[in-house]
Amino acid sequence: MKRSRTGSEGKSQAKKNAGSKESKIQQRLDSFFRSPVSKDIANLNSRNESPCEPSPSLKKQRQSKPIAPKLKPSSNSSHCVLPAVLSSASRPCTTALPRAESTDSSEPDPQDNVIDSHAINRYPKEDEIDSDSSDLVTPGSLSTQTTPRQHTETSDDASESNQTSVPAFYETSMYTDLADLMIQTLLDQEAFLFTQEDQAGCRKYLSMDAEPKHLLVRLWMRQRKWLRLGKLDYGKNINDMDTAASTLIDLGLAHGNDDLTWEDAMDLMTVDDLKQRAMDLCLDHRQKTVLIGSCIKLREDMHELFQRLSLVFFRLRDPTETNPMQTAILAKINRRHYPEYIHCRTTNVWPTKEDLDLYTQAFALQRDFEAKVERTTMELRRTIKRKAKQDDASGSITPTMDPEEYESWMACWTMCENIVGQWEELLTATMINPAFTDEARPYYMRRFEAGYIYTHMLEHGCNVLARMHEYDLEATILRKLLDQRRYRMAKRGKWYDRLALVQSNYLKHLPERQRKKMALKTCIDGVQDPRVHQMHMYRLHRRIHRLERDLCIPRREQHDFSYMALSKPQERDIFGTLDRLWLAEILTSLLCTYLGERISDSITGIKSSWRGDDGAVISVEQVAIQYYNKQGYQGLHAENGVISMLFALLFWDIIFAPIPGAFETPYQTAPLDIGTDAFYIERVSLIHDREELISQDIRAALDLIKTNDDLQRPLNTMCAGVNWNYEQKDLLEVAECIGSHALACLCRLLAEEYGCRQGGMPDLCCWDVTNKKSLLVEVKGPSDTLSETQKLWLHTLSNMGIPVEVCHVKVWKEDDILLEE
Repeated sequence: MKRSRTGSEGKSQAKKNAGSKESKIQQRLDSFFRSPVSKDIANLNSRNESPCEPSPSLKKQRQSKPIAPKLKPSSNSSHCVLPAVLSSASRPCTTALPRAESTDSSEPDPQDNVIDSHAINRYPKEDEIDSDSSDLVTPGSLSTQTTPRQHTETSDDASESNQTSVPAFYETSMYTDLADLMIQTLLDQEAFLFTQEDQAGCRKYLSMDAEPKHLLVRLWMRQRKWLRLGKLDYGKNINDMDTAASTLIDLGLAHGNDDLTWEDAMDLMTVDDLKQRAMDLCLDHRQKTVLIGSCIKLREDMHELFQRLSLVFFRLRDPTETNPMQTAILAKINRRHYPEYIHCRTTNVWPTKEDLDLYTQAFALQRDFEAKVERTTMELRRTIKRKAKQDDASGSITPTMDPEEYESWMACWTMCENIVGQWEELLTATMINPAFTDEARPYYMRRFEAGYIYTHMLEHGCNVLARMHEYDLEATILRKLLDQRRYRMAKRGKWYDRLALVQSNYLKHLPERQRKKMALKTCIDGVQDPRVHQMHMYRLHRRIHRLERDLCIPRREQHDFSYMALSKPQERDIFGTLDRLWLAEILTSLLCTYLGERISDSITGIKSSWRGDDGAVISVEQVAIQYYNKQGYQGLHAENGVISMLFALLFWDIIFAPIPGAFETPYQTAPLDIGTDAFYIERVSLIHDREELISQDIRAALDLIKTNDDLQRPLNTMCAGVNWNYEQKDLLEVAECIGSHALACLCRLLAEEYGCRQGGMPDLCCWDVTNKKSLLVEVKGPSDTLSETQKLWLHTLSNMGIPVEVCHVKVWKEDDILLEE
């Protein structure tokens, strides 16, 4: 007994020492736990009273006066239990933790904070919405304007709140109105895509009052997890949070405290010591409410239903888009503007419910796969940096692939491997299904098929296999991708080239000559494939030349592609002088160039840094811009930005012309067919007329640019290829300096091949407005070379009559030679 008493005293002394280091939050909680009120709550077990009902002494104390925020500590209390504080008589169970300064997992999502900051948790006032914004949403769907209804307070409450302004209350919200529109539209037009149970769930939602509707929609827009009602700040739309939550729970749309496990309850607590004490109390099921208050969690089937509703309503194609509701709400309150066009929902996007189910499953799988690849890539980068530091310290070199990294990539590839069989079955099924023929279904609508998503995943899976050095398996998947001719036709040239590279260099178990023959056959098949785009053709030509030379094929039997040879652009080298004083202060390896000094070594994947005329740290493209400024040119580092924006402004009305099937929702930044051949085919007469107008009169083209710019720039209208950071004056000057004929040819090229021409454009767009000259410049730093796509762009622009140039920014080393001598 003496040893036990000594041990108790030792533990007590240890607790006192630890208490001196506790945070302010813990001290406040400990003070609260030792209060007389907690003593009443701690006796709930012995009296078998409901944790939601206050004790008799607590009732008496409340009748006399409200409980003060700070209570006098009591030294004889040893129970770590929080009191059930009832906020109103109408709430059956409203218990909450004291407000702590730390952050817990049940705080509002950042997504909610963003939306609330834009004032979309309520209907905006009339002066916040322009009268012409009704075209963004179906008329009548979101047009109801409500006025705030003020809370009525009794005479007892008036004395307590006479100096506090009562917040406005709105009986409806944009959240619920948009959800009503979404559900009603789909029930009327595409109900065949949902089961009877799904439709019953939709009708159950529509039959509810406004407050539980709003709570359900807000819960769906958040991450699906347990949330404490006391932490939800929806007071502008929900007057009685507990009643709204009870409605959802009673209708079977959400989980309540009865479904809350102790593990989930622990996750909702904020203080580590509080968790430990609560577990030590061994409380019964009812007393979870005493600890954390009323909680709610949306049921999984209801969450999946709303996910499926939003996917169908908004025609989702990007798995990274997590909150499509925000898009529509921001558009309604004029925080985001979309182009004006006529949209018409078609019912053949998913012909049957089975097709929608397959697409939904593939959509979710692609989202998980992309997230996993991104996490693995970030972890790999951190590992590389850590190993680089260790190698610098030890002087050794770590192998490029370790077992841990291999397992990480293997987990990513496993997700792709599991869909190969289903992908092949879908390809076979679509070939015999009359609803998926080219006549019944345009090519650009195939992106809404599960097979398209699986093809995209397998393509990215080949990149994962390359990282794992599993080249045999990569070659097998590439052959499977080339054998199908339904999805992602624009990528076939890239697949041919990669397969030939793998066959010639990495299939080490085969003889070298056999490997090169296989690669040569693959390249020839790619050249003969009519679906291979010109952007990839020149790369295949060069590979054929190398393989035929390695195989010692007689010259008279080799392929001759001289008739398709690319013209070489003019090249320019710029140099600089060495700043010895600056070099002595930092590293001896840092060099100087014509317009400044280089301040970082060449690292793969990281852009080098240079010193400009004014001493500022700039990029290699800005170094070139400073050089051309001295030659009388103005310059922008735009790549394809300026050219794409000129195309959009010149063809604005044609891009958003009412083509059947091109616009399914009012929230599109471009027609669905803009990246396919169908874009040009469906608008061929309009494009030819506009091309003729531009080529005949540059003034007419400039007026068209100015007119569309003046209309759309004040609204910052969202459109593919448009960046409103470019000033109108610069755009007009660039268009005038390019010239009418070259500008017309360039626009036609983008109209025909918009999807394939988004990469490889020269870095700089330079122009001399005085002499009406333009110049497109590709900038290359030390050890950089032109890609095949960049060479093709330079060749194409040169044939159009647009001057092009390759500017090599080189390091000046003569001073180093003099110093060595």
